[in-house]
Formats: sequence, C-alpha cells, structure tokens
Amino acid sequence: MAFSGDGVTQLDIPPLADTLELENDLFLDFAGLQGQIEFNVVMGQVSVTAQTAGLRLSSPGQGELRLGQIQVESDSSRGIAGLMLGKGSFEIEQIAMHDWQRDFGLDVRNIAISAQTFAEAENINILASYSVAAIDIDKQRFGPAQLEIELTSISAEAMARIQENIQEMQRQQVPPQQQGMAIMGVFMSVMPSLLEQNPGMSLKKFELNTPQGMIQASLSLKVDDMSITDMGVSDKFLQKLVGDASLQIPESVLRQLMANSTRQQIQIELSKEQDEPVEMPAPEAIEQFVEQQVSAQLESLIGQGLLERKGLDLVTVASLKAGLLSVNGKMIPLPPMQ
Repeated sequence: MAFSGDGVTQLDIPPLADTLELENDLFLDFAGLQGQIEFNVVMGQVSVTAQTAGLRLSSPGQGELRLGQIQVESDSSRGIAGLMLGKGSFEIEQIAMHDWQRDFGLDVRNIAISAQTFAEAENINILASYSVAAIDIDKQRFGPAQLEIELTSISAEAMARIQENIQEMQRQQVPPQQQGMAIMGVFMSVMPSLLEQNPGMSLKKFELNTPQGMIQASLSLKVDDMSITDMGVSDKFLQKLVGDASLQIPESVLRQLMANSTRQQIQIELSKEQDEPVEMPAPEAIEQFVEQQVSAQLESLIGQGLLERKGLDLVTVASLKAGLLSVNGKMIPLPPMQ
C-alpha cells in the first residue's frame, strides 16, 4: 500500500493436490482461486478480478455438485452521496447437480450476470442483466434465457440514508426479530424523497426458450408526481401510476402451469379432510377435473379479452394510465383497493 492511498492485494488460493475427504462421506476437489484487488482509500476506488477453474463436491453412490470455471470482475468508485457506483460481472461456465439414487440431473451452462449503477443528476439508475445458455432438467432443455431489469430515478440521498441506517443497525447488533420493523421504518422515513424523483421500475426483457416454444414478457411501472398521502388513497394512488406490460406464452406451457397450481390446491383441500372419513378420488378423476378446470378458466380469460390466441401462443398487452387499465385494447374496471 502506497502513501498516496493506492494499494494492491493479491489473491492466490492453491488447488487441492488430492481429493479432500469431509464429514458424512463427502469429498471435495478444488481447482484453486486467483485474483487481485486494486484500491485507493482516498478516492474510494475498488477494482476486483478473480477466477477459479471450479470445484466438485461428491458422495460415492449418492450424487455430486460440480461448478465449472468462474470469473468475477468489479470496478466501482465513491460517487454521489458517498455511494459506491460502478459495474460488475459474474460468469460461471457450468453448474451441474446429479442425484444418482433418484435419477435426477440438473445442468445449467454459461451463466452470466452483470450490473451497473450510475448517477444522473441527483438520482441513481441501476441496470442488471442475467443470461443462461441452456438448462437441462428432467431430460428437457430450456434456454437460452435472458432477463434485464432497470430501476430509474432513485434518490441518491434516500439510498445513502438507507445504507447509513442499515450500517448503524449492524454496529448496534439489532436483534434479527427487530430488524424487519426497523428497516420498514427507515423506508417510510425516506419515502417522500424517493417519490419526489418519480422513480420507475422496468422488466426490459424476459425471454425463455422452452421445449414448447418461446416465452416473452416485459413490464414497466413509473410513479408520476405521487406524494406520500396519495399512497393512502386508492383512487389517487392508481391515478399516479403509469405502466405497460406484455406477455406471449405457448398455450401448452400456460396450461401446464395452471394445471400444476390446480393440483396443488386440490392437495391442500384433500389434506384438510384427512381426519374425516372421505373417500379419496382416483388419480384419473383428479386429472380429468384438473383438465376441465384449466380449460374452463382459459376459455373464460379468452372470452373476456384478457388473453388472445396467436397461433400456438397466448398473448396479452396491458397499459395503465390516469387510473385506467387497458388490456388488449379493452378497458377493464379496476377493483377498489383496500
């Protein structure tokens, strides 16, 4: 470390020469980790790079967890309101899990996560993206998949106050059972300054390729000149929200999701009647009932115009403005908020 405040820390964890035996018949193979941290304590700058060829945790005859090559990069510096701003990325070549007794396998490849925070006037914007090349599970392949999330016009002053209060709670060692209420109190105290900046949140992109086809979705929601008192009045609250959303999903996928939800609900209802002498329905009868329920619900949503068929897909486009909700071009009355 130099007198100027510059410093460098080298990271070098050597690989295991031999497999390490842990407790409970577990074995670890580790390929080592190398990296470097460059910093300047005066300017508040930190740059991190680290990489490892991965590790393997296994139990003979039971299963294994394998992590492929991992790469981490981060570059940040102290910015507006003393917040650390910058960018970072995390990449992992593969995550593979195998349960040989249950004949279950999960293989996720080429995971990439990146995030960026930057100042714009007195506010902070945050952009995060996630991607996966392929997911193999239960002999089916999903992917590639992409997800992008953006937060805009977040008050830097409010974020700094939240950070300071959380650090103070850590210093005072506030009990876990009290932390939830304390954090909620902090958020409510900074809410007026947050709302003043008209913050927004958007799911800029969601794409997932499935064996039945592509799922695509987007969502944006922004506050428009809302005050803290507006949040307590349902009509004013909705008037001050502006949003858009879209979804395109293969009908077969939506049917499967709805069927799983219906089965879970049936199981919950049947479990409530276990102490009563009720004849359990046959599995075939349950499946027939599930199929009828899903078909009826889907046709009802399509009949109301909430969903539209587009080839093998179901699509919907919605917008919210001035307290009015439009779905597929049809105005939908909003239920009163409590």
